Amino acid sequence: MTVRVRNELPVPTSTHLHGGVTPPDSDGYPTHLVVPPGWGHTGPGAGHGGMRVDPDQWRYHHGTKDHAYPVDQPAATLWYHDHRMDFTAPQVWRGLAGMALVRDDDEDALPLPKGEREIPLMICDGAFAEDGSFRYPALPIAPAERFDVVVDLPATRWGARSRSSTPWGRAAPGP
Repeated sequence: MTVRVRNELPVPTSTHLHGGVTPPDSDGYPTHLVVPPGWGHTGPGAGHGGMRVDPDQWRYHHGTKDHAYPVDQPAATLWYHDHRMDFTAPQVWRGLAGMALVRDDDEDALPLPKGEREIPLMICDGAFAEDGSFRYPALPIAPAERFDVVVDLPATRWGARSRSSTPWGRAAPGP
């Protein structure tokens, strides 16, 4: 399976998959970045403060990057997140994470909930304002500069992380 990551955010991203049998070029290393169109920073480690990484380790993909995932593995719950150097935790907190389910015949044979009774959950820490907007500390380009800026984003822009698309969503599986 090929997944094309398109970055329209104002900052670079790097998609990293956990639990998948993944070829190295699709691993989403912290130094393999998908930069947004018009990204003005250049050179190894641009936008990463005083970090020192061998210049040969940096890869820049402009706008999009195709990841190849063979999905030749047993059933699993996989999760992915932005893995950009120095920014993983705040990006996951902002909602740049998700999950994928890999199925197989062995799992299908188990007496597990299926269909409407199956509710995949990914539990992440996050902060919401009373109106449901996402509230999180915003980081400048270089993470060491300052961490006290707070930004409110409407939940509808980023998509809240619940089945009902609301920050305080509820699900009621059938009998």
